[in-house]
Amino acid sequence: ATQTSPSRKREAKDTPQVSNSSRERAEAAKAYIEHKYSKLKREESEKKECWDELGRKMLELNLSQTEQNMIRQNILHNEAELMRQRRKRVTVYDFEPVSIIGRGAFGEVRLVRHKETNEVLAMKKMNKSEMLHKNQVQHVRAERNVLAMADNPWIVQLRYSFQDEHFLYLAMEYLPGGDLMTILMKRDILPEDEARFYIAETILAVESVHKMNYIHRDLKPDNVLIGSDGHVKLSDFGLCKHSDVTANNPYSNLRKLEIDAKHKAYMDKKSEFRRSRKLAFSTVGTPDYIAPEVFRRAGYDETVDWWSVG
Repeated sequence: ATQTSPSRKREAKDTPQVSNSSRERAEAAKAYIEHKYSKLKREESEKKECWDELGRKMLELNLSQTEQNMIRQNILHNEAELMRQRRKRVTVYDFEPVSIIGRGAFGEVRLVRHKETNEVLAMKKMNKSEMLHKNQVQHVRAERNVLAMADNPWIVQLRYSFQDEHFLYLAMEYLPGGDLMTILMKRDILPEDEARFYIAETILAVESVHKMNYIHRDLKPDNVLIGSDGHVKLSDFGLCKHSDVTANNPYSNLRKLEIDAKHKAYMDKKSEFRRSRKLAFSTVGTPDYIAPEVFRRAGYDETVDWWSVG
């Protein structure tokens, strides 16, 4: 039998052990960087297409070279002004408070109006010391990262994020339709066509989150918001986790569910308790909507979100 050399043993002993929390933070940072530069690359490509289309339109209109240059200069000036506005430091004094619309474990949500643009927003104000005391920094960072890099019509848009000495602020678009839980409490039972509409849009929203390689992990009617146009958007990504999501939307082919379930059970048994970046292990969520596999401590994937939807 072969024996491990002393030098090899020393190398193995000296190799630092990476904690699960450190690994999760590294994966979250990697995902944020990848999404950020992917978004920048996509925006640059779209910008080039817009300039090309503008050039063709100006040729069709037989504009002189001077007129074309004036239009281009005007667009560049507007873009520079927009960039200047984005670089401007934002503080809580840029917003006028309207009313409190919610309270959480370590903060509150206020309806505010941006003084310069007059836009009405929902601002989440979180106490830093409470976040540290309750070990919620990673959850807040995960929510901020998802909202910041999401270019997704199914997710609440983040307009501003900033902080001061005591608080962290997330200013998001305000959806005046409220949440699905409020609708259910007011009306108790929805007509079948309305229920079908809300579930169908929720399925599309969840699928879009999975395509970003994230598991929401806290899907419930309270986190399904309704916009002024009647369409749904997902909110509250504080418990989300980055993961290598590979499964398709199970509702896209119901006949495959039983086969997939058997195959998954076989694979789970085969892999036993080996940790994988495709699985999550934390017991998180809201009790009424948590999938059973979350409690098994054997790891779970994005299919827990589909349980919550069901």
